[in-house]
Amino acid sequence: MADTDAYEHVPTRARNRIKAAVESRGHRLARLTWEPVSMGSEKCGAEGGWWMETVEPFLPHTSPGNFAGGLSVEDLLAEIDCWLTPPEPCACERPRFYSPTRPLRGEGHLRAMHDPSCRWFIAYRLPWWTDETPALNGPSKESDRA
Repeated sequence: MADTDAYEHVPTRARNRIKAAVESRGHRLARLTWEPVSMGSEKCGAEGGWWMETVEPFLPHTSPGNFAGGLSVEDLLAEIDCWLTPPEPCACERPRFYSPTRPLRGEGHLRAMHDPSCRWFIAYRLPWWTDETPALNGPSKESDRA
């Protein structure tokens, strides 16, 4: 596996989008890494992608509670949108969810957690969203790469 730490601080469009999303929710990144996506061990599925660690925990009642990851930038942005609660309330009706990037488990993540007019809106698009999916004022259908 390549030495991903050597490129950890190189700014890219993908890193900037992730950093802006985390900071918009009142958190700071301690670490953001990317590894090439590959097949994991037997019965493990894919591994690699984007992993972030925040300075302060954002998931209550978990240990350590400050890690999130996704196979693509869009997956990680969906995790940020879902789990990093904005510091102030808004009028958006947040959809029910079980897992934002695993739609076959529970209800799935069928739209962004905030409306495009909301100050907490994060622009991303998950692969199973259709053109009719609300709140798609954001990136193209292709995910960013490192």
